[in-house]
Amino acid sequence: MGSLTRTSILLAAVALLGGAAAAQLAAYDAGDEGNPTAAPDPTTQDWILHEGGASNTLLTDVSPDGSTGVNAWAVDDLFTDGGSWADYRHLFTAEELALAQIRGWEYTTRMRMVHSTGVDVVFEFASGQQAADDRYLIFFEVAGNDVLAHAYLSGIAYTCSGAMDGNYHELQLRKLPGSTGDEAELYYDGQFLGPVPAEASSGNAPDGGVSWGTGSSAGMGGAYFHSVDFKLSDPTEPELIDVFTSGDGYPSYRIPSILTTASGTILALAEGRAYFSDHARNDIVMRRSTDGGTTWGPLVVLHDDGDNSLNDPCAMQVLQGRNAGRILVVYDRYPNGCHADCVVPGYDGDNICRAFIQHSDDDGLTWSAPVEITEQVKRPTIATSIASGPGVGIQKRRPPHAGRMIIPYNQGPGGEWKVYAAFSDDGGDSWAWGELADDSATPGVANEVQMVELTDGSLLLNARSFFGTSHRKIAHSFDGGLTWTPVTDELQLIEPGVMASTLRHTDPLDGFIARLLYSGPLSTSARVDGTIHLSYDEGVTWPVAKLLYEGPFAYSVLTVLPDQRIGCLFERDNYSSITLARFSIEWLTDGADCIGSGAEGYCTTSPNSAGSGALISSQGSFRISDNDFHLEVVNGVPQQHGIFFYSDTANSVPFGDGVLCVGHGSTGVHRLPVLQMDFLGDANLQLDFPSLTGSDVIEPGASYYFQFWYRDPGGPGGSGFNLSDALTAGFCP
Repeated sequence: MGSLTRTSILLAAVALLGGAAAAQLAAYDAGDEGNPTAAPDPTTQDWILHEGGASNTLLTDVSPDGSTGVNAWAVDDLFTDGGSWADYRHLFTAEELALAQIRGWEYTTRMRMVHSTGVDVVFEFASGQQAADDRYLIFFEVAGNDVLAHAYLSGIAYTCSGAMDGNYHELQLRKLPGSTGDEAELYYDGQFLGPVPAEASSGNAPDGGVSWGTGSSAGMGGAYFHSVDFKLSDPTEPELIDVFTSGDGYPSYRIPSILTTASGTILALAEGRAYFSDHARNDIVMRRSTDGGTTWGPLVVLHDDGDNSLNDPCAMQVLQGRNAGRILVVYDRYPNGCHADCVVPGYDGDNICRAFIQHSDDDGLTWSAPVEITEQVKRPTIATSIASGPGVGIQKRRPPHAGRMIIPYNQGPGGEWKVYAAFSDDGGDSWAWGELADDSATPGVANEVQMVELTDGSLLLNARSFFGTSHRKIAHSFDGGLTWTPVTDELQLIEPGVMASTLRHTDPLDGFIARLLYSGPLSTSARVDGTIHLSYDEGVTWPVAKLLYEGPFAYSVLTVLPDQRIGCLFERDNYSSITLARFSIEWLTDGADCIGSGAEGYCTTSPNSAGSGALISSQGSFRISDNDFHLEVVNGVPQQHGIFFYSDTANSVPFGDGVLCVGHGSTGVHRLPVLQMDFLGDANLQLDFPSLTGSDVIEPGASYYFQFWYRDPGGPGGSGFNLSDALTAGFCP
């Protein structure tokens, strides 16, 4: 075991990626003073003894330890005759290691240094990817009345002042939840000492785990261990960040809207109110974040219409087609002194509720002047008040009417509200309204509404219920929002009468499984206890529900954050603030579900004898335990053979008639079974994770690069073979 020759005491903390919630993965406990009377052997608590050299290390109970009275287990290298050493190891599963990366971890020992004569450490840790920076290793050296804590290869040493005073002290390595860097943090008796860099392992370390004990040397070293503990960090989700606070800029803020743009900017909108009333000379205001919602820019007033009130902001982005990239914000206006109960039908006169739209072509930095669109979204008769959303609008991605912009609307008169969609097929330049959804078959009426596109191209509306059964109201449209099925009560989703949010979280069009989200109070009587619901079957069932915020929780709007986490902008604590909650699908499902990093295309395809070139894509789940990840290729050469292959690195070099986009990787290139393309030049393969062995295994928490090689005897380059473009995908347990 190694070639270094001096003794040390080591605490090797390995963090390869950890847990979905606070959880202890490994522990040694010598017991309380006198209970038990002797410290148990660590091997009785799921630790593996690993010895080397002459095997002369003293391993024994030393309870009670002198004047301290502490129960402890000694690991003491007493001899200099052959480099004796011993450590205790605990190995983790791949799932445990991958979860630790997500949640962070804490590796803690309470110990007393006894003696040492050297500082070199030979013990190492490896995850099975020995070239990677995959372990954190600390060793200790006596220095007078202090102890020096050394980071193995980096040369960094920290002083643990007074650690040789005969008492037990706590040493802890900590990797912060959500941390993606290559550093852990070292603490001594709760005091932060500094960072510890990750280092590469060699072949003698445990294959994914933690260890404690002595290193290999011809010197001497020893310590008494009272406890050792490795656990996943306490959950930090959801994170709560106040975006609008009543009294800061405006006496009151209400009615949130939030949009994550294609470039990753987050825009939060609200009504800035002169006092606490629905029509209080409201302005439409906005704040902007470019770091995932951690910090926010200054308050921006999009529209101040004097004494009139602006209501119900509803934001959306044009993602494809005409005006692609443009951000739209729609809202309505009530004249001063005339609220929802006094506005009248029609377009002319003073007491008219009107609709406006503004747009930005630079991710919300600058905005157009407001443009009135009342006659495009409001019926000339019957409708008195109208309200966009509030919340968000969407753009359809599938037929029928792929590319259509959808604004969810409701119209008055009060007590007789109806919901419908306004839509645009030219990127928001012009609008039209669809039919009213018929809610006559259910008690009460539908009001504030949100809409989401389902994977079959239909639309699902989810609306507030007035005078009904305290359940959400839903209906479907199969013609892009023109008409709706009769409204029914969604008995799985209760409410107290409140605006709520529904949103597509992940889409098979992006290579993910289908997930829908819903946020709203879990109460029929009060706006409290905001809860997030999750559906895997397009809203047919909602099997997952988790409390997001206990206490006052009113209007809320969901968004998908740039890092694939979920954001919920909600009114809390009796409207004292509008707050962004950030959380992951892992938190929502208590670790039962995960996103992975999805699939993203890269590199280029090359023309083949059949056309413009083969294209690779994926379908299914990035969760290894689902075993439902599929690779697909189209536009290859009909009836020819080919293979999918992958590695953990990318490349871009000419190869055959195409470009080789997958590198050799740390464990080589991995080839999947030979396939024959069909008469269209297409092929597909399910990647069977359980059948992968050895270096072929796909590890959770890592990214891989996939490509398709195929024969092309008549190809334009004359090499006889070609390649598709490539995709990269990340996986989770």
